[in-house]
Amino acid sequence: MLQTLESVIAILMILVIFVIFYAPNEPSPEFETIIWKQNGFNALKILDDNNELREYALSNDTLSIEEKLQSLLPNLIFKVVICDESCSKPDIEVEKLVSVSYFISGATNSFNPKKIVLYMW
Repeated sequence: MLQTLESVIAILMILVIFVIFYAPNEPSPEFETIIWKQNGFNALKILDDNNELREYALSNDTLSIEEKLQSLLPNLIFKVVICDESCSKPDIEVEKLVSVSYFISGATNSFNPKKIVLYMW
């Protein structure tokens, strides 16, 4: 009976070693950048809900948007780009770069769609 118990323990130990060393190693998701994206979108949404984002975007005033976002995203460095349909990526050389796109349709009297891209690092 004792030898059977020893053999079961030995087999379990070998199986545990195989599972530990040969199990697939999938990288865990990057939660930090996911949180950045969520916070960036929420900050742009707050400006849009306060009717400030549309005014600044239609006048291509990125500095005012960045000033407003500074209080909403205090721990991040960011850059705002406003364009019509397609935007070119700015020259930012960092390890982690996250972008959030936000679209507006224009003013109440005219259809002038704008794309607001918030780059965060």
